[in-house]
Amino acid sequence: AWGVCVNNGAAAQVSQCRVHDNKGTGVNVYGGATLDLTMSEVCNNKGRGVSVSDNDTEVTMRGNNVHHCSDGIYVYGKAKLTMEENYVHSNQDSGVTVHESGTNAIIKYNTLHANGWGGVRVYSGAGAQVTDNDLQGNQSAALYLDKKSTELVDAQNNQTTKVLPSGLKGPAHSARTALAQVNLTR
Repeated sequence: AWGVCVNNGAAAQVSQCRVHDNKGTGVNVYGGATLDLTMSEVCNNKGRGVSVSDNDTEVTMRGNNVHHCSDGIYVYGKAKLTMEENYVHSNQDSGVTVHESGTNAIIKYNTLHANGWGGVRVYSGAGAQVTDNDLQGNQSAALYLDKKSTELVDAQNNQTTKVLPSGLKGPAHSARTALAQVNLTR
């Protein structure tokens, strides 16, 4: 069961809400729908915090707190996400996942901490602009890109914590980095 579902070309605005303790995804947007999600808390959902899928589906997120879900935010199926000034933390898997060719995200001015898999994961030919985010303290990697997505991601000025390839944290070290300095693994 979902907390909020927007689909079939509908358009919605959700502001200052708490979407929590659902057996599935907290906020599910698909089928060419549009959602503007602001100043809300999405938490403690057994599924994803926010799921965005399908061609012509667009979600804008600003000022939200997304935590304690499986994935914080998962975008796929040629959908589009723009997110600014959100706090995404303490999710079981990634803070933000952008998956599949044709899917695109703009991720800027966010704080993504303490997520189980990583801060931002972009793979399978998806593209993203990852700019001016704080990606420290995620368990696996601050920013993960696979070979199919490396050329489709523009990552600039993100604050990261270096993580050893084995997943063990090295000495405390954080710095503003360009893509060439981010730990690209697997």
